[in-house]
Amino acid sequence: MEPVLVHVSEEELNRFINHKLLFEKLGYDAEIFGDDTLIVRSVPYIFNKAIDPGEFTVILDQLSDQYLDSQMGLLLEEMASMSCKAAVKANDKMTEIECHRLIDELLALENPFNCPHGRPTIIAMTKYELEKKFKRIV
Repeated sequence: MEPVLVHVSEEELNRFINHKLLFEKLGYDAEIFGDDTLIVRSVPYIFNKAIDPGEFTVILDQLSDQYLDSQMGLLLEEMASMSCKAAVKANDKMTEIECHRLIDELLALENPFNCPHGRPTIIAMTKYELEKKFKRIV
């Protein structure tokens, strides 16, 4: 991605300074770029799409001045939400190669059966159920 300038308040700038390592762990490459600006050079790449750089400030705003380990859950939930927004949606056009790659990546996950919010990503259906859905069996 091309670097993105993010204008921040003094409070947000201090928060960034205090939690720079956390942002690095999450997959961001950002640094101070002037008195009230951060430059974001890279963002986490989830589901073959980069997260919107604007989400950087969402995470920054959720951090308190005293970061607690318990806040990691909130940040991970926010990251999960971002990844769902970046996920392939109905009517998205994909090549056959992209489809195979997506399935391979899904099956490589620790839990391929649900998205981070609990929605199913894989369902099982017997041949009988499938035939019934297509009115092959009455």
